[in-house]
Amino acid sequence: MKFYDYRDTWTFFKKLHLDKKLSINSREELYRYILSRTTNDPISFRHLTFDKRWIEDKRPYYDVYPSIIPMLIKLNLKVAGNIIFPPMGMHNLLIRFPENHILCSGDVKVRTIFLSFQKCNRDTKQINLENGLVVGIDIGEEYLSIPIFTLRIFPLDERPIEDTLTALRVHDSFKTGVQVPNDLVNKSIKLCLTLCLLENNSELIKPEILTKDQYKSGDFNRLVAKARRRGKFGFSIGKEIEKIPHYRRPHPALVWTGKGRKIPKIVMRKGSIIHREAIKKIPTGFYI
Repeated sequence: MKFYDYRDTWTFFKKLHLDKKLSINSREELYRYILSRTTNDPISFRHLTFDKRWIEDKRPYYDVYPSIIPMLIKLNLKVAGNIIFPPMGMHNLLIRFPENHILCSGDVKVRTIFLSFQKCNRDTKQINLENGLVVGIDIGEEYLSIPIFTLRIFPLDERPIEDTLTALRVHDSFKTGVQVPNDLVNKSIKLCLTLCLLENNSELIKPEILTKDQYKSGDFNRLVAKARRRGKFGFSIGKEIEKIPHYRRPHPALVWTGKGRKIPKIVMRKGSIIHREAIKKIPTGFYI
């Protein structure tokens, strides 16, 4: 299953050849360049803070599988913010989704979400920095090839999170570009909070190893350490649930046929057992 990935600032900056045009030779120079021109823009500051710290933290991520998403978005936002802590101590975390999942609204589909635990104001009346959370939602929107994220910034204090979501002033950029439905934003935040509350639940959260090592026997922790050394610092969420066998009914499907697969055609797919190999692991012979 292929997952979307985060499009970091330095990567698209070089893709547009802006590094050469502006004589910027490193990430640090890029951060200084952007921040010097967006001094009063909290959105850019929050986003770049995540971008910088996430890279420094070796790019940790969660791959969330479709079958578990409905379970994760049922959290009631009346929970107090001060019970939310960085999952497994990761203050900057990327959440990745595959192409086929339900965290969407019409044509608007969430690709990735980033979490960044940062200090923020308790309210807009005075400067009073407290623990807070920045949530950045990527739906694939771009402006001049630059990724655009929908951000929510809110304190994590004793108040219910559903109250603090609207405690801070809405940024002027809120009404520009694609309007992400509030329901989709709230579901995304619910999912993030649930993942934080999962902490290090070993039944649902599994460290990822290199693809070529998936069928190797031996010390699993050693394979995880090897993956980290190679730059793969990830965890799968709900992967085992995804493998539970079930029956798929016959259904129509659009397929591309002909030379070069350029001719669309509707065909009927036969019913089949999904994850048939999992059935082989089910104990049998106990029927009396």
